[in-house]
Amino acid sequence: MTRLVFDLAGNATHIVLCPDMAVRLKQLYPTSVGETLVLSNTSLFPAAPGGHARVRGERPLTLGFLSNITREKGVFVFFDVLSALDRRGLQVRATIAGPVADAIGDEFNAALIRHPRADYVGPVSGEKKTNFYKSIDLLVFPSSYENEAEPLTVIEAIGFGVPVIASDKGCIPSTLRRGGGACVVDDERMAERIADFVVDVASSPGVYEALSCGAVASVMNQAPSQAAALRKLLGMLTRTDAVDGYVISDRRIDS
Repeated sequence: MTRLVFDLAGNATHIVLCPDMAVRLKQLYPTSVGETLVLSNTSLFPAAPGGHARVRGERPLTLGFLSNITREKGVFVFFDVLSALDRRGLQVRATIAGPVADAIGDEFNAALIRHPRADYVGPVSGEKKTNFYKSIDLLVFPSSYENEAEPLTVIEAIGFGVPVIASDKGCIPSTLRRGGGACVVDDERMAERIADFVVDVASSPGVYEALSCGAVASVMNQAPSQAAALRKLLGMLTRTDAVDGYVISDRRIDS
């Protein structure tokens, strides 16, 4: 049925979130997909306020996890990372945010008890979400969700200059390839690989600062092309770059 829909679309332009998605789409439907337009979720969000490169102090790293809290989104892998770091003698703090799925509530609470340096702050939005990003040093996003696309959490984190270590799902590799973090393979060793990354970052302030600078630069560098892509899409829909007098402008981090 999907192939039939693509065939019926003819020479339509297909909107994708990242270059990797465009490649996979053409691989799946080589005779049906012609032109693609990369329009990232970054085009829909203004650059985060306070998106400046971070400088590591002497205090322990604070790792952050923000998502709908489910098994598939990787919360228990996150706890496994904390356990792996404990075994290596690296003390970190952790802040976990988001709504907890009822199905894992008891297991999640038990994991929190086993990790006293992990704080759960509940769902966050608005100023609370801003404060979350400002309070963490590194975002950990170990999702194994098969339909992962381009997580807003990852985009928001790098907008705040927060480096990211994440699984290689969906468009995450495309996002982090521009700078600001790294991906690991989603397999049984994911927690250990993430722990390796955290140890490297914790032991080298220069590595951390380079990652943070890369995060900020990636947002700044992406802004013009995504503004152009959004103008192109609106032009396709309306035959103009403006809709009701609204002209799409670049989103940039304040210098």
